[in-house]
Amino acid sequence: MEAPARESRPIQTRLGLWDTTSIIVGIIIGVGIYATPANVFNYAPGPWWALGVWVLGGLLSLVGAFCFAELASTYPRSGGEYVYLTRAYGSPAGFLFAWAQLAVIRTGGSIAALAYLFAFYAGKLCNFDPAWRTAATAALAALAIGVLTLVNVLGVRLGKGTQNFLTVTKLGGLVVILLAGLFWANPSAPAVVEGQVVSAGQDSLTVRTPSDGAFVEQKVAPGARVTVDGKDVNDQGQPWRLADLAPGVKVKLLSSASDPDRGAVRIKASTDSLLGALAVAMMLVLWTYAGWHEAAYVAAEVENRRRNLPLALILGTGAVMVLYLLVNAAYLAGLGYESAADSPTVAADVLGLLQWGRWASADRVMAVLVMLSALGAINGMIFTSSRIYSELGADHRLFAPLAKWSRRWGTPVRSLVVQAVVSVAMVGVVGLCFKGQDGFETLVKCTSPVFCFFFLLTGAALIVLRFKDRTIERPFVTPAYPLLPLLFCAFWGFMLYGSVRYAPLEAAVGLGILLAGVPLYLLSRGWERTGPQGTFEPLKSLARDEGRQFSQC
Repeated sequence: MEAPARESRPIQTRLGLWDTTSIIVGIIIGVGIYATPANVFNYAPGPWWALGVWVLGGLLSLVGAFCFAELASTYPRSGGEYVYLTRAYGSPAGFLFAWAQLAVIRTGGSIAALAYLFAFYAGKLCNFDPAWRTAATAALAALAIGVLTLVNVLGVRLGKGTQNFLTVTKLGGLVVILLAGLFWANPSAPAVVEGQVVSAGQDSLTVRTPSDGAFVEQKVAPGARVTVDGKDVNDQGQPWRLADLAPGVKVKLLSSASDPDRGAVRIKASTDSLLGALAVAMMLVLWTYAGWHEAAYVAAEVENRRRNLPLALILGTGAVMVLYLLVNAAYLAGLGYESAADSPTVAADVLGLLQWGRWASADRVMAVLVMLSALGAINGMIFTSSRIYSELGADHRLFAPLAKWSRRWGTPVRSLVVQAVVSVAMVGVVGLCFKGQDGFETLVKCTSPVFCFFFLLTGAALIVLRFKDRTIERPFVTPAYPLLPLLFCAFWGFMLYGSVRYAPLEAAVGLGILLAGVPLYLLSRGWERTGPQGTFEPLKSLARDEGRQFSQC
């Protein structure tokens, strides 16, 4: 089987600065900004701490954007980390990165999970019959993946136009939330009792307060909401009860001034240390910022890429950081810190400050916003991820069919189709067999260590390539080198440690998925050595005549 020569692939530069920035913004702003803030407020010790975590997360993402801006402008071949890891460490590193993305990280942990979330909210909006809700949700998720894949198969112009439209609509939704929180604010200030549980009954708690060590018996109505780390249910999916609270657990009791006996019981954080609580909050924030590097995957298709790639990476990440900070400020202004932290639907509660009339409600509007946000992120990832597999096929015989681009539509059709098939299979297996959202959460836990590991390697690759490719011109140079790349590596090293420690069994599964690519790599290399002479040149173009190679990307 022969892979097409790189020069024969009809890659055209059709992405302007706005198109490239739209990809970044559209992928970053997924569904996290609607759900994550309440949990961040829950872990942070106060509103200013919470806003500070969002600022720090944005700054750390900007550090990554600076590093990727240098790599993407210096090596403007599509594929992102695949290209940088291959050049820095050799073909095995790039192969395993692309394999992990295709096998589970992009297809399952990102595209399939978001498609399932889109379908889940569509089901809430349309009131799916409980008897066939699970099957209908999986079918609708598969349909969303199929339709958006077709859109991207039919041309870059249609794919980028769809992305631009979805990005503008989701930005409009966040602006509505921003205006509602800032100008229709109705912050509540519930009475708060905070301390450690002494004893717990079916309908009451005895709490030792931290101020004077006094014992305070707090009556709580049987129907009061109990949350632990922002969740209403335990690991078995059952609602938390007061009787579940062990002595010594830190709790915060919230009650209305008009009805002190009816309120909520909130376990603020499972960790005893401020640093530990902030670390968990930071992980949630960075998950919400995920996607700041996506422009690197389509580098070869960006017009004036030496200028536009760094600009798109930095402008897109910076704009989202400012927007996220404003939206979180709107949540706090609209509801108040305690109410925002205690709300399972903080964005919908802020939207509820507006009067929607008889034909709409805050919950229905919220469902539409989540669906649009999910579709925008899915479309962007379908567009960018397919380029990784196309580059993999150009360099490795085993995946050579994925390298073929359509001359009629100018898109990597086979790569897009294979990606869709794997993603739909993930929807079927995880959505139908492993309890849908819970199953996808487990999938994310499995893939997070691998995800962090490759980011760590990529940060180190920037330093390695500074020494390895001293003569290559670098249109953009990372500021404060080597301090920022080292900070990037240190941070992702910490995240790798945290993800493994948090879910060691799932991390082992993720490692197994990664190592499953080793025999595939050996098979591909063996095939290349035994194939006809002159029919395939794996990775040689990356090792010679850098200027000519990268100018042809």
